[in-house]
Amino acid sequence: MKNLKNIHLINQDIKIDEIKFQPHPKFKGIYIKKLINDKIEMLLVKLEKNAIMETHIHEDKIEIHQVISGEGLFKLETKEIKYEQGIFSVIPNKTPHSIIALSDLYILAFFS
Repeated sequence: MKNLKNIHLINQDIKIDEIKFQPHPKFKGIYIKKLINDKIEMLLVKLEKNAIMETHIHEDKIEIHQVISGEGLFKLETKEIKYEQGIFSVIPNKTPHSIIALSDLYILAFFS
C-alpha cells in the first residue's frame, strides 16, 4: 500500500512498509499487519480477490473499518454494504459480520 507510509506516536514512529503481512490464523487468503497493539489495536488487513472472511463476532471489542482500496461486500448482521475506498463501518461487540473480497481489498481495522 503505497499511500500508507508512517504512523506517528508520541514515543515512536512506525514505518508501515517495514512490517510484514502475516497469514490470518483462521481465514485463507487474508493477511494482517499489526500496526499498533496497545489500548487500541490497529491492523492493516489484506483480503485477496475472492477471499472470504466468514461470519464471526468479537465478544468484547468494538471494531471500526476504513476501506483503503479495492472492492468487497460487507455483511453486518443482515445489512449488506458495498466496500470501496472511503467507506467506514462501525461494528459493535457481539455483532455478526463477514466480508467477501471482489478484488484485492485493503482495510484498516481498529479494535477497542
